Amino acid sequence: MISVIMTIYKEPWRWVHQAVCSLARQSYKNFEMIIIVDNPGYPSIAELQSLLKHLKLTAVIRVNDDNLGLVASLNSALNLVSGQYIARFDSDDECLPDRFDKELRFLRDNNYDFVSSSINLMSENGDIIKSLAFKGSLSTKQVKWIEPRSNPFWHPTWLMRKKVMDELKGYRSLYSVEDFDFVLRALDAKFELGILGEALVNKRIVESSISETGGYRQAVYAHFLINKYRSGELNLQVKLPKINPESEREYLSTLARKKKLERASALKKIGFSISLLSTSSGRLILANIIHQRFSIPAVKILKCLIF
Repeated sequence: MISVIMTIYKEPWRWVHQAVCSLARQSYKNFEMIIIVDNPGYPSIAELQSLLKHLKLTAVIRVNDDNLGLVASLNSALNLVSGQYIARFDSDDECLPDRFDKELRFLRDNNYDFVSSSINLMSENGDIIKSLAFKGSLSTKQVKWIEPRSNPFWHPTWLMRKKVMDELKGYRSLYSVEDFDFVLRALDAKFELGILGEALVNKRIVESSISETGGYRQAVYAHFLINKYRSGELNLQVKLPKINPESEREYLSTLARKKKLERASALKKIGFSISLLSTSSGRLILANIIHQRFSIPAVKILKCLIF
């Protein structure tokens, strides 16, 4: 059986409804849902209970007395699972009907411990924006190469044997990079990982939740974890580095300048791109631009730019 872990915070009920219904349409039926509502004032708990009953889904719902945050909520859910496999899913996304069937077969056929799939980017209205599917699936050897350079292990697509979560003792409280940290620790522990090239989850892109400051912090934290992984220090007690306020302000200022130049001439854009090389925050922005445009891992680009 698969135990599907999902948290709810402030997601609109219509998105949660769509997410749960997408699980009900799964061709693989042997699963349970562990739902942690990390918001005691969430207004649609009764509707959620009614929907689960109507769809005849096996589910455990726990409502936190206080807002504990994502990591604490996920770890509390782990104490409630009864399946030999654990899957992750976000309450504002949608699963394709054969997600569990294909991921489980991919895991078993290749003797993997931990797998993910590719995703489709979905708008707030539910329209598919872009597919990020790979041309083929990635083996453990390929994952070991690419993961320390990028992070294609999309969190809401995870499926793993319970022993992986047990041995790694759940998530560590590392703000905005807890999933990347988990994947690196799984590799460090010699688990077999694979990525199914097919997109099996529609991931909703919520514009209001995209934080430019958060993006900067996430990039800095990820770079820090990668260095720890490469030096063999990842399993030691990790404390994320402090963010330099001046560097953060410089990053946001540079990002604002970039936005103003979106409709500028090609010559001005080239000049701006060259100017980005002069500061670490500028190189970070340039690396992300190249990564988004050409799908080259941002960390690999940063290394070339002497970050």
